Amino acid sequence: MRRAGNWLVVSFRPNARPFHALASTLLNHLEPQTSGEAKLQKIENLAARLRKANSLRNFAGDIVKRNPIFSRKACGRVQVRAIL
Repeated sequence: MRRAGNWLVVSFRPNARPFHALASTLLNHLEPQTSGEAKLQKIENLAARLRKANSLRNFAGDIVKRNPIFSRKACGRVQVRAIL
């Protein structure tokens, strides 16, 4: 998938706090410039959002909207899949 050029593949290891682990991994890719206290606060906020019903699907949709690699022009059609 990486070689195809139209997938963003990230991995994480869920630990005792899986939503925090996922939030941290996603923020590292979406906002690599964020650091320190601001990053910790964003991780907490995102982890709380992800715990709610349908939040993961909504967040995946936000990733698609915010990243040009997922544009219809770049890859024809967009599919987001998450394995939890």
